[in-house]
Amino acid sequence: MLSTPSKTYKTVDLILAAFLKSKGMKLCAWVKSPNNQVTFEFNDENNEVKNLLLEYINSDERRFYNEVKGLKQLT
Repeated sequence: MLSTPSKTYKTVDLILAAFLKSKGMKLCAWVKSPNNQVTFEFNDENNEVKNLLLEYINSDERRFYNEVKGLKQLT
């Protein structure tokens, strides 16, 4: 059994998880629930997530994803 770090950040947001990985955050675990929702858990020993969340809110990646979601609603 793998042990997880004491300081972690969890999210079910796939795009946010991809953003965090692209910024070098280490994925330490993921769990798929019976309803097929995946929770991603990242090592946050250096307390980087708070700053990365602020960066994500204003990122091109988030704007792009929001545009994809908006266009998908048209289909």
